[in-house]
Amino acid sequence: MEGLARAAWSAGADGLIVEVHDDPARALSDAEQALVPARFAELARNLALHPDARLPLAQLRAWVDAIDHDLGVLVQRRLEVAKVIGDSKRQTGRAVLDPRRQVLLLRLAHGGDSTPPPRREPSPPSPRPPALNIFDLCRKSRLLSSRGTPR
Repeated sequence: MEGLARAAWSAGADGLIVEVHDDPARALSDAEQALVPARFAELARNLALHPDARLPLAQLRAWVDAIDHDLGVLVQRRLEVAKVIGDSKRQTGRAVLDPRRQVLLLRLAHGGDSTPPPRREPSPPSPRPPALNIFDLCRKSRLLSSRGTPR
């Protein structure tokens, strides 16, 4: 079923009808082609589909879980690359932390461009953008040695 859906989408289909069931074996119909929510989330991610409020809550949660997994994988990859960069800088005698790069990353996290955010009057605190939380996580992980203890 998933292969057929991918082929149809690649061929330019305007939409797909996909049976999703928490327990396909107990579905009243189409059990042999039904996907569990996690498999549907994976298919939707692979096809770059967009969530819709009309989808069942289990499907939407599975979608979020799949995205969270992808974020975890990306953060882990970023941490691995950052460690290699830090090792390289240490070997060449350069400072590991580059304040100019940190400012640029913070600017990008605030709005996606490299210009500083506009100054404005203080306002009530708002939720931090997820990119800033990821940035902090990556920064903190660099402060740990390979044994997991603070330097």
